[in-house]
This record gives sequence, structure tokens and C-alpha cells, in this order.
Amino acid sequence: MKGGMAGIFAALPTPFRSGEFDEGALRNIVRHVVSAGVNGLVACGTTAEATSLSRRERRRIIEVCLSEAGHLPVIVGTGTNNAELTVELTEEAKIIGAFAALVVTPYYVKPTQEGLYAHFAAVVNHTDFNVMIYNVPSRTGCSIAPETVISLAQDPRVIGIKEAEVNMAKVKQIADGTPADFFVLSGDDDTFNEAYDHGSNGVISVAANVVPRRMADVHTYTKLGATGAAKIEHAKLKKLIKALFKETSPAPLKQALKLMDLAENEVRLPLVPVQDATRLELETELTALGII
Repeated sequence: MKGGMAGIFAALPTPFRSGEFDEGALRNIVRHVVSAGVNGLVACGTTAEATSLSRRERRRIIEVCLSEAGHLPVIVGTGTNNAELTVELTEEAKIIGAFAALVVTPYYVKPTQEGLYAHFAAVVNHTDFNVMIYNVPSRTGCSIAPETVISLAQDPRVIGIKEAEVNMAKVKQIADGTPADFFVLSGDDDTFNEAYDHGSNGVISVAANVVPRRMADVHTYTKLGATGAAKIEHAKLKKLIKALFKETSPAPLKQALKLMDLAENEVRLPLVPVQDATRLELETELTALGII
């Protein structure tokens, strides 16, 4: 495990009620995960349906998270496929008081590695702010190479990466090639425990909204060297994790939160609520884990 920040970072959803941002529900979710021992919060990311949020909504979401986070760092998704807009959103997150910006590789555009380097360098240089790289090629159609990450990491303002491409060799190459305080977080709940063995620090997690204490236990066991216990605890969550990604995230998460009475089951188009089979699977797993 590398140095720098580590642990379980909850990838927060944006709850809606009758089509509008539900501030009270977000406060309840944040309190739920913070009290259970997560290590940080991620707002306005993929799980938050960031592409459907207005600038006004984004600002208020960040403010709410900061007001409820206590001492925990709040990382804010600011990446788009437009460099100028990404800079604006990053500057805004900095001004409001976020710890860092999570900047996704530009989706749809499919830039070269040279273009990716220039894009992230421009964001850092224009904002002078902590930036985390976010690599999720299954969503963006674009993957940043370990060599590009390692080059960017020479700037101390590029503080880490959320690596959601399930490739342990790549995780290890990034972990081995970056400065000691550069942190590598998995972006995949299903394999994050395996990623520890290759240099990861933790995970930005959807499941942490549902089972935050159990996810935190996996990290704690790993930190203490009890890798066997960590694997056992993670294995207990596998069926739930599978259900949370049975349909496009965060639709299954929204259904789970509804079953837990934490938020309404509302997503914004083009997402739609999950089918009955997924709802039943979620209900079964939540019941089996004693959550509902």
C-alpha cells in the first residue's frame, strides 16, 4: 500500500425528489457514511449523475457535503470533455472549499496520450489546485496509460488517481512509478481488495453508501495486515456489489437507498429506475446482510 491518503471514499449519489435535488436526503446519506467510518467523500462524480446537474445544484451539493463532512476530505468531480469548462468547475470547487478535484479523462473525444497529458496539465496550471486523475474507459472510451500518469504525477499538485480499469498490472505499474505520497484508489468495488496487493490505497466506492462500516472493515483489516480477514469480509459483500451494478449505476444504488429509507428512487434521464428483477435481488441481499 502506498503513502498519502488511503481508505474508503464514498462515491455519493445525488438524491432527487420530484425531479429536484433533495438536500435533506443527501445530508442523511453523508451522515450515514461518515458515522460508519469512511475516510472521505466524493461528490459530483459518476455516481452523482454529474452530467445531469446544473451549476447551481453542483455548488449546493459541494456546500452540503462540506458542512457534513467534519474533518474528512471532500473530493469533487469536475472533469468534462471540454477543457475550458473543466477548468471553470475545478476553480469553483477550489473556491467553495473542496480538498481536491477528480478529473475524468475526456469522454467521447478519445484524445491521444499527448492530448491527455496536455489536458490534465492545463487544468492543474490554470487552477493551482489538487487534482486526481479518473480513469474509467468503460464510460469514456478513453484510457490513460501508466506512463502518462507517472509523468503527470511529477507535479505535486497531481495527487492521485481513481483507477477504474480492472487491470492489476496497470495498478502496480502506477503505484511503483509514482511518488510515495501519490495515492492510488481503485474505482471498482468488486476487485478493490485485490488491488491492495498491487499497491492501491483503497477505493472510491458505490457500495460504501450501503455498507460503509463493512467496507471500512475491509480496509482496516488490510491496514493491520489481516489480509485473510479482509478477503473473508469482502467476499460477504460480493453478491450485493454484483446487484449494485446489475444495471447502469447509480440506478441500483438509488433503489437500495429507497429500500433503506435514505432517499427516493429517482434518477434523471437518460437513466431510468431498475427493473423488478434487480429490485428483488437488491432486497434479497440487503435482507441477508441485515441492512433492512
